[in-house]
Amino acid sequence: METLSINDNGVLVELVQSILQKLGFYSAPIDGIFGSKTRQCR
Repeated sequence: METLSINDNGVLVELVQSILQKLGFYSAPIDGIFGSKTRQCR
């Protein structure tokens, strides 16, 4: 299993953002960049 970190990007980050969005934890646009908005969902 891969660990994601700030500034990572790509399809895996898009997948994580999509799952977080479906669960109601992420409301920002899905951009595939692991930035501050994605990090706040932890």
